[in-house]
Order: sequence, then C-alpha cells, then structure tokens
Amino acid sequence: MLASLSQACLIARALAVCAVLAMTIQAPVSAAEWPTKPVTIIDPYSAGGTTDFIARVLAKHLSETLNQSFVVENRGGAGGTIGTARMAQSVPDGHTLLINNMSIAFSKALYPSLPYDTETDIAPVALIGSTPTILAVANSVKADSIKDLISMAKTAPESLNFGSAGIGSTGHMAMVALQRTADIEIQHIPYKGAGQALTDLIGGRIAIMMNTITPMVSNVKSGSIRGLASSGSSRSAALPDVPTVAESGLPGFSYAPWFAFFAPAGTPPDVVQKIHAAIYEAVADPEVSAKLSQQGIELERMSVEEFKTRYHSDIEEWTATIHELGIKLQ
Repeated sequence: MLASLSQACLIARALAVCAVLAMTIQAPVSAAEWPTKPVTIIDPYSAGGTTDFIARVLAKHLSETLNQSFVVENRGGAGGTIGTARMAQSVPDGHTLLINNMSIAFSKALYPSLPYDTETDIAPVALIGSTPTILAVANSVKADSIKDLISMAKTAPESLNFGSAGIGSTGHMAMVALQRTADIEIQHIPYKGAGQALTDLIGGRIAIMMNTITPMVSNVKSGSIRGLASSGSSRSAALPDVPTVAESGLPGFSYAPWFAFFAPAGTPPDVVQKIHAAIYEAVADPEVSAKLSQQGIELERMSVEEFKTRYHSDIEEWTATIHELGIKLQ
C-alpha cells in the first residue's frame, strides 16, 4: 500500500512538473520582456541587395539599443518564398522577423502551392519606405534615353534583353510595367539573384536591367553602367541627374517598391507594437536615416493597421494584374 502511495505521489509530482514546463514553454512572451533572446532577421534574398542593406543597418542599431543580438540570416531562393516560409513557420514570439520588399505581394499569384498563406500566415509589422528602380543599360548599348531604347525595342528587338533577380521580382515587374506602358516586348533573362544579373549587366552580357536603386547607385556614379531613368514619381536624391521615366516620354509612369518588416501570424499584438516602435525609433536615429536616404530609400511611416491595409490591398491588386498579364513561372 505504501509503495503504491509512493508511486502515485511520484507520478503526480512528475505530472505537475510537466504541467509547469508546458506552461513555461507555451507562455507567450510579453511586450515588456521582448526581446528575451537573440532575434533573427531573415532576408529571403542573397546578400548585397536592398533588403540586406536595410536589415544590417537596422540590426546593428537595434542590437546596441536593446542590448540583445539581432542577426541577419540570408535565406534566398524561389523568389524569396523559401526565406519567407522559414519566418512564417517560426514560433510567433517576436524573435524571428522577416525583411522583404513588395514582391511578397506578387507571390500569391505566382506560386500556387506555397507552404504558407501570404495573407493569413504573415503579420505586417513596420513599413520602412520605398525606392524607385533604376533603368540601366550596359555601356555597349547604343541608347542614351528611354526614347532611344523604345525605338531599338521596336525596330530591332532581337538586339535587346533584360535581366532580373527572377520571375516575380520587383525588377521583373518594373520591366513588365514599362513594356506594357511603352507597348514593346523585350526578352527576359531571369537570374537567381539581382547581384548576378547586375554583374552580367556591368560585363555587357545582358543589355538592360531595372533594379532598386540601392545596389545601382555606385555603379551608375562610377560609369560601370548607364542610368537612363528612374521609375519614381520624382527624381531620386541619390541620383539627381537621372530623369524619371515619366519625364522621359512616358507620362504618368511611376513604380516604387516598398520595403518592410514582418512577423509570423499569431505574434502577440503588444509584441508586434513594441517591434514596430523599436524599428521606427531606429529609423529616426539621424545616422540610420542618413544611411538609408543616401542609398535612395525614401522613408515612410505607417501604423501597424495602416500598413496591414496597404499590404492586403497590394496583394489583391498585383494578383489581379499578374493574372491579367498571364505571367507565370517558367
């Protein structure tokens, strides 16, 4: 009898310990506690692009001000969907974040079998800003303006091609929009990353590239490539001598992809708000804002709810556009 009681007590005690452990594991982190451990910022593209630049500038500042490590992890591939899936499937406690650009709004239409739902498995956190793309050509291309390029595309289309970071990337969709507006068609050569495409543009192995301004600035200024136009509604302060597409002969053209931070759906709202506040405090730092602005990033500020509305609106709009144009993965 005593043995049975002793065994029962041991079982009860073990169950109590398990219950406490379970509550400890499942207890959501509170905003007051966050961050309680190192934070991983997933960049779903290769190093060297705009998302990587933004992530590293902010990670450094956040690490210093919050006394916790913020580590950037580049997890590229499949148009950014591999890294995005890694974030979406992470524990929703605010310790795994995603930096992405507007192409996340394209993926629903381009990838019918994603391992996550773009609208329900991802929580928009903080919009950083937007940047125009720069339409650049290799130095071997005999075009000094958008008008020259359009003329070449209509009279000798076989002489031109353009590279991008891949089907559905912001650069690809910028060229889709440009071709649609100008009523031209240019051969697309998709790469696995913008860096590879830019290297081939500099080397003259491709003729054209439209890419976000950050990795293009130094190459345009050095003369490695020639910037013909900016896709923004006004000239970029980073490249003030490069005219806009609109002022170069295509009135009304404007395309400026945004960049933002996301968290897994289910992250406690108070934690999301604290991350949102921490990111904007970092962006408000004069040194941080100067670094971002010098690279052509036009800073914007929205509440979590405002950005959430914009995010879902862009998914709806771009899904309709992609289906209308019949853009599909090859």
